[in-house]
Amino acid sequence: MAILAVGSMVGEAMKAVSSLRTNVPRPLVINARFIKPIDERMLRQILQKFDAVLTIEEGILSGGFGSSVLGWLTEHGYGGRVYHLGIADEFVDHGSRKTLLERLGLSASKISEAIIQIHSGNEVRSV
Repeated sequence: MAILAVGSMVGEAMKAVSSLRTNVPRPLVINARFIKPIDERMLRQILQKFDAVLTIEEGILSGGFGSSVLGWLTEHGYGGRVYHLGIADEFVDHGSRKTLLERLGLSASKISEAIIQIHSGNEVRSV
């Protein structure tokens, strides 16, 4: 699995991967430094090497980074599974950043849970 993380989510993804149990294959965390223009070279490598992709963004899912990645992969015949973690297009309550990341499923512990669900073949709920 490849994890494409944007901005502040790179650190959370790295923490999540480092906390995984030994019986879960370690995903590759890719710092997707540029949302636009999309890094087509990187996505071509993903097409060839990975059967699952997880995008993680601290932004709105609808029309966001994950949508762009999915669109590109689909246009280029990707046959693997694609999952997204981010913020639903709805009001988010106030709270500390730590509390909000946990609530939105974007904390390292929640990302770890999503990775385990993906590995076990379960559906992951996009937050």
